[in-house]
Amino acid sequence: MNEKHRELTKYLPEGFEGFSEIRFDRLRYEASKLDAEKQEIVTRFATFAVQLEGFGNFKAHLLRTIDQRTKLAFKIAIGFETLWPIIMFSSFWENLFGPLQSQSILIPKECVNLELIHNIISSQRFNKIRNAIAHLGIDFNEDNIVLRDKNFNLTLHYLEIVTITSFLMDICIYMGVNANQT
Repeated sequence: MNEKHRELTKYLPEGFEGFSEIRFDRLRYEASKLDAEKQEIVTRFATFAVQLEGFGNFKAHLLRTIDQRTKLAFKIAIGFETLWPIIMFSSFWENLFGPLQSQSILIPKECVNLELIHNIISSQRFNKIRNAIAHLGIDFNEDNIVLRDKNFNLTLHYLEIVTITSFLMDICIYMGVNANQT
């Protein structure tokens, strides 16, 4: 795990601690075990994830430099933009391995990191977060994002959501970089 991921683990919310166990250096190898069609999906999504991460750095700079009144409106817009990769990652993952809630996943046996990731994102907690975003059950409360789904309310600090999103995008990036060459 690199320095960025070690730093991010400080902000992982309950239910996402497993992200700290991912061996990012192995994701490239594990992605290479997928068939050619799935590797193409990984490569396309990884390219997209790199662009999103670049935009994230730009957002952080803007948030530090704008005035307080503009910051609130901008923060809400950024909040929505930060949440969408969770939905996109879910679709990406389902394209590779089938429905998240399925009992029979299509992950090669030797791919322990991919299985770990699958276990995290197929959890009920992740499902409720994803559903709240998909159904716009979202409120912004100062530095928190409140997510609501059927019989479910969860308040997460903005940094916790950013951390989840950052891990998901890094998973894509690490899976896609040179996946065909490992």
